[in-house]
Amino acid sequence: MDYSERLEELEKKLDEALVVFKDHDDRFVESAQARAVLFGIFGVEWCERHIFSGTVERIINRKDDDGRSLWAEIVICNFADRCYELREVNGFDDWVERAKTRNDLEAMHTEIWVASALLDEGYSVEFIKETGEKGEDYDIEVIVNGVPICVESKAIVSHDDFSAQRLLNKLKKARKQLPSNRKGVISISLPETWMSNPELTLSVDSFLKGTKRVARVILHSTYSQRLGEGAMAGYLIKHVKNDTISDAIDEPVEKDFSEVTRGVGQERSLSFWRERT
Repeated sequence: MDYSERLEELEKKLDEALVVFKDHDDRFVESAQARAVLFGIFGVEWCERHIFSGTVERIINRKDDDGRSLWAEIVICNFADRCYELREVNGFDDWVERAKTRNDLEAMHTEIWVASALLDEGYSVEFIKETGEKGEDYDIEVIVNGVPICVESKAIVSHDDFSAQRLLNKLKKARKQLPSNRKGVISISLPETWMSNPELTLSVDSFLKGTKRVARVILHSTYSQRLGEGAMAGYLIKHVKNDTISDAIDEPVEKDFSEVTRGVGQERSLSFWRERT
């Protein structure tokens, strides 16, 4: 079964879920549909490895066990939602095939998060096929006001205290994957506790002063909070701009790109549920 056939089958499964689970509450149906999306796109083996093995809970960047299980379910639904929105984007089918062999779920979640955030704002997004060539191995390319922006995504999964060296190592690795003759952005997912550390921005500033390849670093982390029997979840986001690049992203592009990513994390209903209710 090729990719287009899998997508057709997926739509049928989502419709069937509404009938099978019609007597359950909305949250249960959304959760069931999310898993149907992931089964349809990635297949059974991938889901068993990442969704049903406890992997999601282990990669949650939280120290408290109470919040970790809550956020794990949110991540599953959110990841499925964004994959569903991206299912027909150029290069996504190749990305899916690569994802089937990967074990870095948090990095995959970060790549999907950035791509769908930009798509939501109406920009043209393309997943770049992996080449293994230094400087040409970034994740996505987005056209903002006619300007191609190359985006490389990384993730640090840790329950330890902030480490400037670990952050720097990850930023350097990402920089090598960006082209030297185009505008580059690094998006990096961090533990929630790192986001409030005063050394975080200083460390990124220091990194940016030594490069002409990266115009901006987007730092972000997930958070969740219980509200009675329910929950609130979202993203913490910081932008750090490279002020040393004379030909950095011009004002209109810079403004648009910042607004796109700063808007992410607002509560939204799942796309595959929204289309059927």
